[in-house]
Amino acid sequence: MLGDEQGAIDDYLQSPGEDTFRRLFVSLAPRVLAFYRARGCDPQMAQDLAQEVMRLRSRSEIMALKTVAARLDAWLAFHDNQLPPRGKRVEFAREIGVSPEALYRELARRRVKDVP
Repeated sequence: MLGDEQGAIDDYLQSPGEDTFRRLFVSLAPRVLAFYRARGCDPQMAQDLAQEVMRLRSRSEIMALKTVAARLDAWLAFHDNQLPPRGKRVEFAREIGVSPEALYRELARRRVKDVP
């Protein structure tokens, strides 16, 4: 087990990204659960914490990108290429750190590209 953990740590340090972070987190999850259990905590608490860390990690990667297009692409990659429903687009724009107008322009640009 230690070899898998060390490999995951090395991979993440050499190439930090969503895939290597996910592998690192999965390899360390049993230790985290054992830590919580040993202290009498609910294992669900550890799983909730893990999900929150992964969500924040994804968000920090998105916010580090410079363009609306890059942020949108990254968000879509983390969410199975599905946009939020139309009524949630303003909230979505705030989530990825862009103005609603910039998001709408980028979405319009993509629609024009898709039209033959």
